[in-house]
Amino acid sequence: MLPLRRPPALASCARIGIAAPSGPFDAVTFERGVAILRRERFDVALPMGLDRRTAGPLAYLAGDDDHRAATLEALFVDPDIGAIWCARGGYGAARILRRLDPHLVRANPKLVIGFSDIT
Repeated sequence: MLPLRRPPALASCARIGIAAPSGPFDAVTFERGVAILRRERFDVALPMGLDRRTAGPLAYLAGDDDHRAATLEALFVDPDIGAIWCARGGYGAARILRRLDPHLVRANPKLVIGFSDIT
């Protein structure tokens, strides 16, 4: 087993990338949260397609699995992102685990903030 890698501490005014690896989120509540982060002087990065919603029987997902995994990986490899904050928790995060490159994640340790299936 490889030793635990700790991400660097989050500096004040750091850039936080927002991800939606699980289900869609309420836009009003989301904007309130982003406003709080900005008021605390964090630079907030909002990836394209963050507000996607899957149609049909998978309507509980914030976009298709490939899109959610690619967005999360992009935040890990971006050297300007100090932490990844997940918009909400939920089952959808477990669906993309096998799509994430563990070597890429390990090479780019970052704080991942969330609840429920995110943890």
